[in-house]
Amino acid sequence: MSVNRLPDEILQIILQHVLLDPDPRLICTTLSPAQWDYTLMFQFIAPRDVVRARSLLQVSKRWNPIVLQFLYACVIISKVHHASDVITRVKSEPVLGRRIKSLWMHAGNLQLWTDIVSHTHKITLVYLNIDALEGSEEIARAFLTSLNPETVYLHWTQRRGQPWISSVLLACVRMFWTNMVCGLLLPPDVPMRA
Repeated sequence: MSVNRLPDEILQIILQHVLLDPDPRLICTTLSPAQWDYTLMFQFIAPRDVVRARSLLQVSKRWNPIVLQFLYACVIISKVHHASDVITRVKSEPVLGRRIKSLWMHAGNLQLWTDIVSHTHKITLVYLNIDALEGSEEIARAFLTSLNPETVYLHWTQRRGQPWISSVLLACVRMFWTNMVCGLLLPPDVPMRA
């Protein structure tokens, strides 16, 4: 039987095993913070499935609709134009916005991030580069309180940041991020490989 004749459901099951990494919360619950090896941990949970999905998009036009769903399950914004591209795509195809579960924000601005989040259904994992939180406290507060992830990674890369960010993050953890079961504050010397 040709791959092109397989039903979408079967292709989805096959491609799911190729694309998806294990749940990062497994690491958070099986190791104490003192045991975490940050380098190993981020090799394990970094969204490398995105690279695989991009490669699989080139294999077959038949696979594209299925692989695209997995690609949008984990959105990585490492440059400002990535955020604009994601917003354009989820506005034209709202089903892709509802597929976003993991959001890795290395760059961009608060307004772009807010636009992306407004088109999502339920983000469960957020990686946030705190240094990229440039802008007003009001916009940052509105953006951060609109999230309610299960897993949060906060990363300072340059030992700087807005003076108000600590109080906003503390308020989010105490009052707004009620689904959070795993949170990790990464020091500046931990390299990220996304």
